[in-house]
Amino acid sequence: MSRHIVVWLAFVCLAFAAGTLSGCFTDYSCTEIGCEGNLQCNASTGKCEALVRSCQPGSCPSGTVCNESTGICQSAGARCVDDSCPARQVCNAQTGFCEARSNCELDPCASAAEECDTLTGQCVPRSCADDSECPFSFYCAASGVCRSGCRVDEADACPDGEFCRAAVGEPIGQCREQCHADDDCPLGQQCEQTRDGSSCELEPPCAEDEDCRGQAVCRQNRCQPPPCTANADCAGDEVCDLATGTCVGGNCEEDIHAPNQTPDEAAELDPGSFAQLRLCPGKADWFSLRMRSSDAFELRLEHAPSADLDIFVWGPNGYLLAANQQTGPVTTLEVNSQVTQQVAVQIVGLDLDEETYDLEVTRNPDALFCRDDTSEENDHPGQPVVLPTDTSAPFEASLSVCGADEDWFVLPELQRDQGLVVARSEVTSQLVVELLTPDGYTYALAPPSAIEPDEIRLERLGAEGDYLLRVRDWLSRAGTYRLRTQVLAPFDCPDATAHNTAETAVQVPINAVQLYSFCPLEQAWEIDWLALTPAQQDGTLTAQVVAVGDLPDLDVVVFEQTVDGLERVRSAARTDQYYQVRLPVEAGESYLFRISANGVPGRIVDGVNYQVFYRYESSD
Repeated sequence: MSRHIVVWLAFVCLAFAAGTLSGCFTDYSCTEIGCEGNLQCNASTGKCEALVRSCQPGSCPSGTVCNESTGICQSAGARCVDDSCPARQVCNAQTGFCEARSNCELDPCASAAEECDTLTGQCVPRSCADDSECPFSFYCAASGVCRSGCRVDEADACPDGEFCRAAVGEPIGQCREQCHADDDCPLGQQCEQTRDGSSCELEPPCAEDEDCRGQAVCRQNRCQPPPCTANADCAGDEVCDLATGTCVGGNCEEDIHAPNQTPDEAAELDPGSFAQLRLCPGKADWFSLRMRSSDAFELRLEHAPSADLDIFVWGPNGYLLAANQQTGPVTTLEVNSQVTQQVAVQIVGLDLDEETYDLEVTRNPDALFCRDDTSEENDHPGQPVVLPTDTSAPFEASLSVCGADEDWFVLPELQRDQGLVVARSEVTSQLVVELLTPDGYTYALAPPSAIEPDEIRLERLGAEGDYLLRVRDWLSRAGTYRLRTQVLAPFDCPDATAHNTAETAVQVPINAVQLYSFCPLEQAWEIDWLALTPAQQDGTLTAQVVAVGDLPDLDVVVFEQTVDGLERVRSAARTDQYYQVRLPVEAGESYLFRISANGVPGRIVDGVNYQVFYRYESSD
């Protein structure tokens, strides 16, 4: 290949580094093309770095060798450099791996880039003074040995049918096949396939830009790279007109808000009117606008009928919130905010002309908006309003929720034995109130109805920590409501432990349903003893205990009172919340029930009651 074709290809790749150009390779890793001089290859990044020596030959563990180029002990089969291989192995300059090698005086080196070291009998990289002493696809490195690669400025660095391709701006590349398709060739050339191979040749003469491939332009009847393909190709404040491949602008006098051509330079705006703003060719104007939760803004853009300006509004996370890309001398855009945030307003023109425009920013146009209450800003769980936790008096307030806005509240550091009531009233929308517990449960008041309750009541919380409240409208509409919260004193049973022995057992009437409380203590549940009326005649005792509250699994055991003391008879059979006993009895026998439970008391929502019923059936 001739030298001028290689050099021109390198120029094309450099000129289009900022864009995308088929045929220009991306950066090569140093694991492919090696490093110059006193540098080492970082295999993780693919970049050449300053050489740092830490290991010395002979100091590495068994099975590894010291790579003096990297200063690292590595496997004998790992990528090698020069003489970093163990005895009787040699570094293959083409593959970069240590390989077994017999005496090279008897078995000549396989690669023309190697030579025989008669002292060691091993093949080593060929010594060189310049590239001419190395074979094709190799160049003379600064270390004085032939290394795999080629110099892009040498015409004869590669075999016929190949040329030297390198990363943009790099002098060293790799020999690659000439071309497979037109896109492998620089602009102005096309790939010509022959029986013997392929090569990039000049394209036929052109008459206009449309005759050329891609972004090439027709100049003097030849397709050539355009003067620019990206703004970086232009000087100063000029921008690249991709339609013509020419640099335009550069003499635009900006307005008082400049510089504001990037999001980081956005000029802060308050609602109002701003006249005679100027948009320079190829540039965008950026403004910053603070929106509170439930805010509605209208942006109105007026400009010359010949101009085509668009408005975009971006959120702080980079998401597009709203846009208007319609044509016409007036462009308007409405945007609503569900949370308090700083948004970015982008004004951009489709034509590469200098444009003048007026901008009007209106907050809550036509006064159709929801007024925030005094609790704002409390739009997310990270900034809730702290509610009082005093058990002596409830908290109560009239509040409002705006559209998709949410109201968050917190009752901090509640204790597990305390209770809590959350109630709503005077609701004017489809309001949902949710109570989020620190142990991951959610209790909700659905939109108001004649059936659903308007109160969440936890008699005993069962978990200590912060309790969050979230209030939102089911249909994202604005509305008002009245919120009431009350922290209850620690749960208490008046008669707890009053019947915790057989001697203090409560007497249960026969043939009547009785309701009793099963009370939580500090770290356990109480024990209840129930005494049944003695049987009057022989027959069968049938009894049932029904759990009707937030009770744990009960252990219901039947005992008989004998002259020798209590004798365990049997445990009740359980089905769901029902505990049933059926056993034969004789006249005069006395029986007791012992009711207990294992575990630590938890949350109590529906009370801690159970029912007891029993009767005797005569055997006659």
